[in-house]
Amino acid sequence: MYVILHIRDIMAKNVISVEPDAPLAEAAKIFQTYQFSGIPVMDKDKTLVGIVTQFDMLQKVSALYLAGDDSGKEKHGITPEDAKKLSALKAKDVMNPDAITLPEDATLEEAMGVFAEHHRVSSVPVVDKNKKVLGIVSKLDILKSLQEFQGRLG
Repeated sequence: MYVILHIRDIMAKNVISVEPDAPLAEAAKIFQTYQFSGIPVMDKDKTLVGIVTQFDMLQKVSALYLAGDDSGKEKHGITPEDAKKLSALKAKDVMNPDAITLPEDATLEEAMGVFAEHHRVSSVPVVDKNKKVLGIVSKLDILKSLQEFQGRLG
């Protein structure tokens, strides 16, 4: 007998997200508080418009920080101008608009394939056909469900 497990059965339905115009500091606080590596960026209608990852954020901030100095001198801190530029950044400035997603009816096997193919991704938004966010699934969610399933068999 085969049992097909679907993402809708294991996804987290309470999705913590940011809006496109959210200050980058808000995303940084979410990263710190929840230990997430990626945060969905959704408009007011809960439509996915992108994802902000810690990597994207660090890449953008470091590019901005390093781009300001042409003198060839080593920088030893953030200047007031750098701080002003950093505080003006919004989620939309660093997000990846081409977020990897899964449909609600995706199977556990399909989700495992996505995580295997995109090994640096640790969570994936689950969306409907209109890109409305229904939930989010992580590698940990999949591992937990596999463990629970094995427990039921053994």
